Formats: sequence, C-alpha cells, structure tokens
Amino acid sequence: VELCLLDEVSFAKLSFPSDAPLLCTSPNNPGAEEMARDLAGGFRPGLRPAVRCTAPPVLRRGLRQRSNRSGGGLDLSTARAHAAAGHIFVLYLNSDTWQGDAGSALADEVRVARQSGMRIVMLHENDPGHGGCAFARFFQTTPGDLIDDGLFDQLA
Repeated sequence: VELCLLDEVSFAKLSFPSDAPLLCTSPNNPGAEEMARDLAGGFRPGLRPAVRCTAPPVLRRGLRQRSNRSGGGLDLSTARAHAAAGHIFVLYLNSDTWQGDAGSALADEVRVARQSGMRIVMLHENDPGHGGCAFARFFQTTPGDLIDDGLFDQLA
C-alpha cells in the first residue's frame, strides 16, 4: 500500500512504545482486513503488528451485554483491559462503510471500542476503483452519535 503523508516519516523511524500491537478489524467493515495487512506489511519485521480479522472478543461481548440488558449500562472493565493491552481497531472508510446491517453492526463495534478507550486508526480510501469516495460522504453516512461523540475530530 502506498501512503502519502504531509511531512512523511520514514518507516524506519516508526516504533511502538512496547511490543507491536494487534490490529483488529471487523468482518462488518469491507476491505479493512486487507488494508490492515498492507499497513502492517510496511513495518520492519519485529515491529510489524499482527492482524486479526474479527471484531475483538471484547467488542462482541460488550455488544451481547448491551443487547441482553434492558436499559442497563455496558460493563467496560474487560474492554478497558483489552484497550490497555495496546490493541488497535482499524476502521477502513470507503463507500461501503456504514451500509446496511453490516454498517449498523460496525457502528456498534466502534461505539464499544471508543467507550473502552481502544485506539482507532482510520484509513480513508481515495481510489474510486476500490470504493474510494470524498471524505465529506462520511458526514452523511456515519451514525450521528458517532460524529457528535467526536469520531472524526482529529481528522476533520
């Protein structure tokens, strides 16, 4: 994958505070696993993050807990421990993101990840041949509560 960054930093200078993190992707986020693997492949061996294409177990447990409780809050203690382990949720933004039932499930996973303090790395696809679209589209398709909660604040 070719990355273009303003004031680009070479991969040789990139490092993590401890062991390389686990990059978690959701099966509800089309293309996320492939992009996370491409991103991880750009790091030197030893610094290369592992990629797991499934919503982290903590997210799935959190979603079940929330759906099984009537009006109860989400127990985030396990989720916070997962976040403390340094796992990163990769959110791939393309024309399919947030669409249909998969989009609703993805939104729930992102909510739990944010509530737990898990870091989220967003990758915006620009190539129309791969579902790329203008970033402005996400202000129309992303659930309003995620926008209001600041999902895109550091990007926009």
